[in-house]
Amino acid sequence: MDDFVSPLGHAEKTYSQDSTCAENGFTITICTRCGETLSKEILPRLDHNWTSEVTQNPTCTALGVKTFTCSGCGATYTEPVDLLAHDWDDGVVTKEPSCTEAGEMTYTCATGGETRTEPIDKLDHKIVLVPGKAATCEEPGLTDGWQCETCQKWFAEQQPIEPTGHDMQIQSYVAPTCEEGGYAPFVCSRCGYTEKTDPEPALGHDYQPTYEWSADNSTVTASLVCTRCDDVQAKETVGTVCKTVEATCMNPGLLTYTSEGFANKAFYVQTKTIEIAQKPHMTTQIREVSPTCDREGVGSYWTCGTCDGIFEDEAATRPLEEPPVLPKLPHTPGEPVTENETAATCTAEGSYDTVVYCFACGQELSRETTETPVLDHADADNDGHCDACGEQMQGGDHCKVCGKIHNGGFFDKLTGFFHKIIGIFKR
Repeated sequence: MDDFVSPLGHAEKTYSQDSTCAENGFTITICTRCGETLSKEILPRLDHNWTSEVTQNPTCTALGVKTFTCSGCGATYTEPVDLLAHDWDDGVVTKEPSCTEAGEMTYTCATGGETRTEPIDKLDHKIVLVPGKAATCEEPGLTDGWQCETCQKWFAEQQPIEPTGHDMQIQSYVAPTCEEGGYAPFVCSRCGYTEKTDPEPALGHDYQPTYEWSADNSTVTASLVCTRCDDVQAKETVGTVCKTVEATCMNPGLLTYTSEGFANKAFYVQTKTIEIAQKPHMTTQIREVSPTCDREGVGSYWTCGTCDGIFEDEAATRPLEEPPVLPKLPHTPGEPVTENETAATCTAEGSYDTVVYCFACGQELSRETTETPVLDHADADNDGHCDACGEQMQGGDHCKVCGKIHNGGFFDKLTGFFHKIIGIFKR
């Protein structure tokens, strides 16, 4: 037993591997001589490191898909993505509502094209008045009614009204015309239906010629027209011939149109005269000749060199029979002069004329005669006789007024006294 050898003992060696998200890690110790596993430890796996993405988009009719992938091991799994909400449009009316049926509104999803419908409420009845019509003499009438304008349903039907029958009345006599006779009408007061009584024959047409000139007077159209109804029986147009009388400054001119002859003997040759405006006067002014005190003047006027007419104005609108006369000017009195002087004597009164002549023309304008009183008798030689006239002088002086000697009684002397006073004033 002496050769017994002690065991060598294990030669340990440890191996290890880190855990991943796909496999567990471990730590193991093995004897390198005998291969015995001396110890073993299993390590837990690591967590996956997930990332995600939507691999199929959802719609409003199909779920989507979201895929998760581990960045460590590449493992994957999926989850559904919720449906999208429908994107409905505003809808269209696919069935109009009426007052008898509901309508229908259809909505369409803009995403998936899905559709849905909703009802539209029925409309109210549109009730309108259906006017009736009055009965006439021959036709029945109808009462008012009420009906839906849309569905034609009656809510109050119209009822018939019996015809009224004619109400015939005698009317005023209708006179006959050219083509229709006259009659006494028996007329319905309601509808105008007429029955004719007491007929009278038609008058027949009364055709008379009328004439119409063209705008330029180159033609004349004659027509036979009824004077009662204006019916035209015949019409004919012919040309015209024009004769001209030229206008002057004294008279207007004339255009005389004469029609050619008409084939229809009912028509007559026609004449139409148109006045041509009078030509203007060619005036020249005649200057004024001023008046004086011994002759009249001539006022300014205008004379036409063509017709020799005279006018008050340049335009020759106011003709004159004669040139205008300007009255004479007033005389200018000169200084008074004395003419025809006769000296007074003891037997006769004297006199003289005071005369005024016009200073400009010498015409006598006024003449005034003045008398001078009788002179006293003079008896220078005291022979009892007047030295001038030889008349015997009595006791007393001759009166200067009456020529007598007042030497009588009281009243004669008083008369002489008053005559003396008068004589003084007359001087």
